[in-house]
Amino acid sequence: MRFIFLMVCVFTCGLLLSATKLYKWVDEKGQVHYSDKPHAAGQVEEQTLNSSNVPQVSIPTPLPINLPDPRRVIFVANQPLFSQSLVARQQVGEYRFGQDCVSPTALNLSRFGASSPHHRMFPSATRLSAVAASQFIQKKLKATYQEAAQIKKNRELLDSTVIFEIAEATIVACNPKVRRDRRKGLAAETDPEQYRWYQFTQAQAYLKVNWWVQDPKGSLLFKGQTEASTSRWSKNTNVDKTVLKVFEQATQNLLSDSNFVAWLSSGQKEESLWSKITGSHSESQQESMYLTRAKIAQALSYMTQGKVMVAEYYMMEGEWPDQRLFAQGFDDATLLTEHNIETLNLLNDGSIQAYLNFSRPDYITLTPTAKGSMILWKCYTSLDSRFVETLNCEQE
Repeated sequence: MRFIFLMVCVFTCGLLLSATKLYKWVDEKGQVHYSDKPHAAGQVEEQTLNSSNVPQVSIPTPLPINLPDPRRVIFVANQPLFSQSLVARQQVGEYRFGQDCVSPTALNLSRFGASSPHHRMFPSATRLSAVAASQFIQKKLKATYQEAAQIKKNRELLDSTVIFEIAEATIVACNPKVRRDRRKGLAAETDPEQYRWYQFTQAQAYLKVNWWVQDPKGSLLFKGQTEASTSRWSKNTNVDKTVLKVFEQATQNLLSDSNFVAWLSSGQKEESLWSKITGSHSESQQESMYLTRAKIAQALSYMTQGKVMVAEYYMMEGEWPDQRLFAQGFDDATLLTEHNIETLNLLNDGSIQAYLNFSRPDYITLTPTAKGSMILWKCYTSLDSRFVETLNCEQE
């Protein structure tokens, strides 16, 4: 019995060891293949399969924050989102194929452009901003996010703004379902776009993020950098979700920077847009009107992310997504509450409907209409017209 057990162990170890190597060879037509065994063809090269293909980063210990009056922060993504050096270099990682995730093909920054079929592999600037704010909220800190265009319009009203950009990125996206021929192994793929973005269900990621803090007058109060990475392959998930997880950690690592924590703990006395939104002071009738409109704007800013997701899905699939798929990206209860939304649902016609938690049972509905290559949106609401007289959603 012991002998059988020993043989099983040896056999299992042999399988594990053999799984760490492949053989790369070129056939008579110049096609590259990857096989478990050496091939008779020339130009055979032994390949060692690495468990990690991205830089590894240790997680620092967060520093204590001197409560009860931490600063209130607003996260916003820089425009452009990627650093100049990253844009100049272009390559940000690799596509890989097969069960062993081999046959690397360059993954360039252009793949994340709006016109690329793989652009959803990298989260939008708005999603990254929302994730950053969510990480702070989970730490019992006061945070929200805005788009860069809104920051420019309301700079004098805002608290200190935490701006970020992606300084460095390494992303390895693997489609493990590309099969190998039993005799010739896996043929190298040269055109990743023959596969849909969501077919790449294994990923590794590394991000280095630049951060800086500006006060309402534009003065620089803090400048720093954080980084984070996956320690192994993320499996059975989309690449963008792996990137979001890494960005979450990079955001949390801000709280390990002594200079940032010192600034965050110093408090802030000036009245700001935040106090107006949260209603922390007495309100006149005019202030009440302003407060309600500000809350509506917060709800719409979150619904706008849903518009992007719905439009992208329709352009790719020719139909509206279902509620289950929609909820995967918009079911964070903390973010819904932060944006004054009780529930957020997707209707059968692609409409996004939000019930508001500050004015029950009022709602806002954004309804899409497909016109050729464009998606037009229209707003409907049960709110008093005084609050929404300037509301216009008839846009692409």
